[in-house]
Amino acid sequence: MRALDATDASITAGALAVSALVTVEPQKSPDSAVRLMAACDTAHVIVVENHYPVGIVSALNVARAAGGA
Repeated sequence: MRALDATDASITAGALAVSALVTVEPQKSPDSAVRLMAACDTAHVIVVENHYPVGIVSALNVARAAGGA
């Protein structure tokens, strides 16, 4: 992965953003989140409660929790 040039104003966060959000409810298990990540080929899911984002779960979060770290 190469770093973006900080002076390149043509690249915006919006241009890098993924528009198809993958979401999970807070009461779902970590295993459910991992299966959803795999099915959607993504490393992150947005945790949504009452239609509002309340957090993000990443594959790294799950791996650390599984490893006891």
